[in-house]
Amino acid sequence: MITLRANESQTHITSGTWAIGNSIMKERAVAIIDRHLTELVNKRVIFIAGGVGRIAAYAAQNGVESYNLDISDIYESLCASNYPEVKYIKANMCFPLEGFDYVFFEDCVTNRSYTPDFYESINNWQKVAKILPLTHSLYVFRFNSKQFDQYLHADEPEGKRYIQKALLTGGIKAFCSYEDIEDLDIEEVVFNLNNPIPSLFIEPHSDKKYTVLGTPHFADNTLVGNFFINGVSDIFLKNSITPFKPSNPDKYVLR
Repeated sequence: MITLRANESQTHITSGTWAIGNSIMKERAVAIIDRHLTELVNKRVIFIAGGVGRIAAYAAQNGVESYNLDISDIYESLCASNYPEVKYIKANMCFPLEGFDYVFFEDCVTNRSYTPDFYESINNWQKVAKILPLTHSLYVFRFNSKQFDQYLHADEPEGKRYIQKALLTGGIKAFCSYEDIEDLDIEEVVFNLNNPIPSLFIEPHSDKKYTVLGTPHFADNTLVGNFFINGVSDIFLKNSITPFKPSNPDKYVLR
């Protein structure tokens, strides 16, 4: 299996607009836009977090009044030079903006890690616009693995505790082929993004040592996700907005 990881200093690839597989992400988004195009034409649609506006531009070229929301100053400049038909809004996506017919959550077409704040944001944006895509799937992978047993080992008790804490809290990400693991069980959790999402409760299975929350990777029979070996118990539906610090790729200057 081919696994590509960018150096942390290559932030526009690790978490930014040129993330590995971004062309596949665009294909996924384009398919959703095409499926809903008749209802989107001449409507105000905001794409979040939209990076340089690549997907918003596709919609604009097909008759949609497109807006692109992101936190990056660099992407604002790149959006203006590459996609002048798109209106860029520099803002934090956790604060919903009124005045739009639809909001397109681009993270739904990426291989994003599980974070509760993503679902909190969807709940908050539901109050001001219709959400696209209509549904989103989170996958729960439960399995055993002799290889992971070996990789996630430390001789020292301090190391054992350190690794265990990371495995409990999503601190370690897994990229692997199904061939690298044993006793795999896959559960798909489907969210209707236009209904309130109250909570998520995922339990581990006693006969499976590892639980990973994520998605199938771009290649067939592969997965990407974060370890939560005791599962999760998270509440998303709150009466207030929980501000979170967005991932801003502007940490490193684009050269």
